[in-house]
Amino acid sequence: MAFLHGEALTRLGRTKEAERVSQAALRAAQDYEMPPIQWRLHLGLGKVHLAKGQRDEAAVEFAAARALVEKLAATVDDAALRDNFVKSAAAMMGRVALDSARRKAKKESGGLTTREREVAGLIAQGKSNKEIAEAMTLSNRTVEAHISNVLSKLGFNSRAQIAVWASAKGLAERVKSAARKQ
Repeated sequence: MAFLHGEALTRLGRTKEAERVSQAALRAAQDYEMPPIQWRLHLGLGKVHLAKGQRDEAAVEFAAARALVEKLAATVDDAALRDNFVKSAAAMMGRVALDSARRKAKKESGGLTTREREVAGLIAQGKSNKEIAEAMTLSNRTVEAHISNVLSKLGFNSRAQIAVWASAKGLAERVKSAARKQ
């Protein structure tokens, strides 16, 4: 069974291969209209996405699996059997929280926190450490720590590299518009 093959590959950490195998099997199951296998393949793909850190994609796959489980459950006459099937399938899927806006922003910004992105934006505006500290009501040491974290996380060696990166990401403009709103 392809879903078992995909699950084994996922557990072995071979997520690219697991995804490829599971997607091919899912296409075949869809072509032959096999919902009992399709929901298991969606479940497997959801687990692959979780293993790859792709929470939103996992949630989509789990939602597809749940929809198929509900469709299949509607065909079962015995209420106890139907409820047991739905509960068992739900337990296999667990709950997947979607990425929050903050988590997505952090992921898109090289792992920088909100404060670190603000500091990077102010560096892109040409602000000194002292000016950044005043603008953000922080101590100079805290600003230095943020800059050190930014340099480390992005693998940079200078403020100039931070400024170029922050400008390319539009952080300088975001900091300006946030300052105007206050």
